Amino acid sequence: LFRFTNRLPPDNWQARRKLGLCLGANSDRLLEGRITIKPAALDFGILETGMLKTKYFELENTVSNSIRVSLISDNPYFEVGNTNLLVLANEKLLIPVTVNAQRLGTNQAAIICVPDGEPDAVDSIALKAQTYLNYASNGMQVITFDPATAYGSEVDISSYSEKGYNFSIPSFMYHNGGGKAGRPDNGTANLIFITGGGSPLIISQASGGAFDAVSIDLSEYSTVFQYPKEVIIIGHKADGATVEVSFRTDGIIDGLGGVPDFEKFFFPSEFTDLISLEIPSSGFTMDNLAVSQNLSIWPPEAYAEWQTDYFPASVPKSGLLEDFDGDGQSNFDEFIAGKNPTNAWSTFMMYDAFALEDGSMVLFWDSVSNRVYNVNYANSLSEPFQTLETGIRYPQNSYTDRVERAESSGFYQIGVGLSK
Repeated sequence: LFRFTNRLPPDNWQARRKLGLCLGANSDRLLEGRITIKPAALDFGILETGMLKTKYFELENTVSNSIRVSLISDNPYFEVGNTNLLVLANEKLLIPVTVNAQRLGTNQAAIICVPDGEPDAVDSIALKAQTYLNYASNGMQVITFDPATAYGSEVDISSYSEKGYNFSIPSFMYHNGGGKAGRPDNGTANLIFITGGGSPLIISQASGGAFDAVSIDLSEYSTVFQYPKEVIIIGHKADGATVEVSFRTDGIIDGLGGVPDFEKFFFPSEFTDLISLEIPSSGFTMDNLAVSQNLSIWPPEAYAEWQTDYFPASVPKSGLLEDFDGDGQSNFDEFIAGKNPTNAWSTFMMYDAFALEDGSMVLFWDSVSNRVYNVNYANSLSEPFQTLETGIRYPQNSYTDRVERAESSGFYQIGVGLSK
C-alpha cells in the first residue's frame, strides 16, 4: 500500500495527464515524472517501394526519477527499435524507428509512449512516409550469358541475344565460357568487351520496347590489367532524353584464384523507360545484367485503390512485395494477374494442358478482364524461354502450339500483364 498527495487541483485532469504519474522499477514508491518526445512529428519523405529507412526521435525524462515506459506503434510498417525501456532521471534517449515502404501512397502512424502504471499519461509522435512504385514489372530478368562455349575457352562474336535483348557491336567481343586462365572468373559464362575503334556496345530489346536497367556485375579485362576500370553506361530514354552513370571497379582480379573478380553495381533510379543502353568504354567484363520490362499501371491510382479494397493500413503482410495469403505470389503479382490476395486458392496458374492427335499442345489458364497474356517455351529449364505468342487478351484463355518439335519434352510458361 502507498499513499500520495496530488499537488494539482482535482478538476485539472489534463494537467494530471501531463504529469505522468507512474510506478517505477521499485513498486514500493510512486515516481512522479514527465516523459516527452521530440520532435512532435517525423516525415520520412518519398520512398521507393521495398525501401527501409530509419530515423530517430528523442525521448526525455524531465524529472529526477527513473521511469519505465512502453512504446507502441499503431502501424506494423513503422517499427520502433525498443518497445520497453527504463528512462533514467533527466536522461535523453535517441530511439530508432524504421519504416518498411511496402504500401503505396501516404503511410501514417503514431508512436505512443505509455509510462508503466499510468496508461493515460502519454505522449506521442506522428510519423509519415510517401511510397511510390519506381517501376511496375512483369518480372525482372537476369541476362547471364549462359550457356557459352566450352568451359575454359572463349569465342569472338559481334552480336549476342538472350531473353529478348540484343547486344551488338561493330567490332567484336569475347563470349567467355569461364575457367580461362588470365580472364576474370566467377564460375559462369560472361562477355568481355574490346570496343575497337571507339565503337560502343548497344543493348536493346529485340521488340524495340522500353525497359529498366537494375544492376550489372563488372570486372576488369584480364589479370594483366590489375587496376580500377571505369565503365560508362549511357541510357537512351523513349522520350529522347539520356541518362549516364560511371561505375568504377576495384582493380582486384586473380582469375581462377579465390578472390572475387566481379562486383555488383546498381543503376540509379533514373535508368527507367529506356530504349537502349550504350557502353562506349573498352576493356572490361560484364555478367548478370538485370533488366525489367516496363508495364504501365493504368490509371496510376489503380494499385492503391485495389490495395485499399483488400487491406486496411494496419494489416501485416499487406505490402506490395509481401505475400498475405502465403500462396507463393506477392500481393503485387496478384494485382497484376487480377487475383484475390487474401485467398490462397486464388492464384495465377496454367490449369490444364493436353496434346492433340497431330502432336499440337493446348494450354489453358484463367483469363481476367483488362489483362494481356504471352506464351513462352523452352526445351529445358537451363535454357532461356523463347516467346511463342504475345498480345493474347481476355476473354481468350487458351493457346495451341502447333510447332512440331524434335524434343520429347519441354516447358511452357504463361506471362500476364496489365492492359491499358
